[in-house]
Amino acid sequence: MTPQSELEIQGNFFTHPFAELISEIMQARVNGSLRVSDKDKKCVIYLKNGEIVFAVSNARASRLFDILLRRHRMTEEDVTKIPNFSNDHELVAYLEDKKFLTKADSAKLFSDQIESILVDILAWDAGEWDFSSLRRVRDGLAFDVETRRILFDFARCMPIDKVLGRFRSLDERFHQLDAPPLGINLRPDEAFVLSRTAEDPLTITDLISISGLTESKAFQAIYTLWLGGLIIRDDWQPAFTTHAISAMRSAKLELKTEAKTAKVAAPEVFEQKPQPAPAEPKIPEVTITLEEYLDRVESAETYYDLLGVDPASNIADVKRAYFSLAKEFHPDRYHADGGDMLPRIQNAFTELAQAHETLKSPENREIYDYRMRKELATRKKRLAEVRPATRA
Repeated sequence: MTPQSELEIQGNFFTHPFAELISEIMQARVNGSLRVSDKDKKCVIYLKNGEIVFAVSNARASRLFDILLRRHRMTEEDVTKIPNFSNDHELVAYLEDKKFLTKADSAKLFSDQIESILVDILAWDAGEWDFSSLRRVRDGLAFDVETRRILFDFARCMPIDKVLGRFRSLDERFHQLDAPPLGINLRPDEAFVLSRTAEDPLTITDLISISGLTESKAFQAIYTLWLGGLIIRDDWQPAFTTHAISAMRSAKLELKTEAKTAKVAAPEVFEQKPQPAPAEPKIPEVTITLEEYLDRVESAETYYDLLGVDPASNIADVKRAYFSLAKEFHPDRYHADGGDMLPRIQNAFTELAQAHETLKSPENREIYDYRMRKELATRKKRLAEVRPATRA
């Protein structure tokens, strides 16, 4: 029997960030659960054959009744009438019994909740993790999660200096999967880089040379394709070694052969009692035009104005706002026809990335808020002094 120590792996986000862990697990196609934590924040992600099927979190914003409140599907008065349940499954069962939700509504709600948890963890700057192929979610508890789309959006929006920091050598090699996933809309530079990896493995240097792209664009395309699971990465230091993956797969076969089962458990429960609470700030969808976006960035007094979020927004909301704007107004989309506006678009994206980098960190955000309160107060005082003089 495979030793248990070979079936469990631990680490931290500094060495192996969350997005890369998920990418590795997806490509390894193993079963198990990934526990992540950072101070008082705790989440558990469950995977089957490498695909995320369920997740739980102790974050208030991730609870289903909070999601229903934010979406105005439920009022605070409704919440007070609901009995206290120990987990979201009991809550959903109750709401289905009362005809408040259909089965399809519940499935979509759980999928949205899981994706929200993933986006939240992607915003963490630090954290510890441990993966166990022995802890598995029970059969029948699986929901559709667009993990690959989330990873693509995340990689495309990463600042280039962060992307460059994820490579150790220009000699790392990449090659295409034998059967890459379908249904993914690639950008032209990504599609070209992917086509070059279809035959022999190529180094980063090779891909930069033959792609004709700038170094930064080539790195971004390579990282995005790898994180999204379309190409395989060689000559680097993964969290999951070939030996560990083999051990996990062997253990699966041995368990079947000996008619044993791994630890199949109900999802870990974080206490979730419904109680009245103010709805969290709602991020508006990106409905503004390019010109309106540029005007907003250029005239913004604070990073919150720039992102279009309330100063009370949580980190997950900041992350979603950044993702949606970066995806819609990334400079790469305007290189062909940006014309004279291209410099403005590039400058705006730099400002957008800086706002995101500052506000996603609780420590940096606290410092920024303090400085902005002083600056805005000073500005308000100056305006108050100027106005009487103007009227006189």
